[in-house]
Amino acid sequence: VAGETEVKGQIKLQFRTATGSPIIVTRSFLLTQKKTALQFKSLDAVMTCNNKDTGARETLTYRCADLDRIVPPLMGVSKAVLENVIFVHQEESNWPLAEGKVLKDKFDDIFAATKYTKGGVGAASVEPSP
Repeated sequence: VAGETEVKGQIKLQFRTATGSPIIVTRSFLLTQKKTALQFKSLDAVMTCNNKDTGARETLTYRCADLDRIVPPLMGVSKAVLENVIFVHQEESNWPLAEGKVLKDKFDDIFAATKYTKGGVGAASVEPSP
């Protein structure tokens, strides 16, 4: 923080949706120096896109949690693929070489395998009506 009591940061991501529309997502952060510790805060996020009907540029404000839910479908991938493949941290990028259980959990996340196994268990427990 180097003598500052407050530092602001911003990350921008520009991408095209599956339909080819350009989108810019901006996240802002605030780091504040308290007496004994640093306090990190995520500020509201902004998504800029073009209106389908008018072509005018629109700016929408979201909470970070809402944006985490909105962006993956716009990019055409699941949240698990974004976290484990596209935006994986360098220190965690060797997960394909991990032990069996860790590797299985990652693949289950990426391919949403738990959704299918739970559906199979539910379908097997339903008895046919006479």
